[in-house]
Amino acid sequence: MSMWRCKMALRSWFRLFLPALGLLSAIPANSRPSSQAASTPGPTQLIARYRGLLPCADCSGIDTELALYAKSPNEIENTRYVLKRTYLKGKGPGKSFAESGTWLLMRGTPDNPDATVYQVKDNKTGELTNFLKVGANQIEPLDKDQRRIESKLNYKLTRVGASSLANPAAQNCVDKGGKVDIREGKNGQYGVCVFPNGKECDEWALYKAQCSPRK
Repeated sequence: MSMWRCKMALRSWFRLFLPALGLLSAIPANSRPSSQAASTPGPTQLIARYRGLLPCADCSGIDTELALYAKSPNEIENTRYVLKRTYLKGKGPGKSFAESGTWLLMRGTPDNPDATVYQVKDNKTGELTNFLKVGANQIEPLDKDQRRIESKLNYKLTRVGASSLANPAAQNCVDKGGKVDIREGKNGQYGVCVFPNGKECDEWALYKAQCSPRK
């Protein structure tokens, strides 16, 4: 092909291609197809709210409120928490701080393998804070080693209003036809799932499929 014919072919190609390129650039960015679909978290509901007055070194107390959200009481997914602290009387009275992030339901501490722990993770700092479930209606923060804080001061937060937060291991026991029996051990209370056939399983062993309701 001669040089002249090559130039003519290139000119024809540009005449066809450039208008199409102009049309493409005119399409709004938000209407163009994206290879990465936006992930939208599912709906959540308030599972539990705890509140209490925690000790403070240079004020009269820290009004602390922890709200836990999840997909449902028995589906600990799409979790979210909001932790609010208000310092009362003293250094910076009335000053409030809030943090939010995700949370996990965990089992066991170095002192009690059967303990129930709520672990929250701050979205901004990545800092982890662990709260030990104490009885049916209270939680208390643990130290950095996940041990209870040895003090005569009150570190407990008490459940406020109605709460639908369920122990998934206990709920699993009921769903399988068993009944939860709370017993006392050397490390504190723990749950045993008792079935009509007389078979017993630690509720968490049953939850993890490490124990069968069949004899």
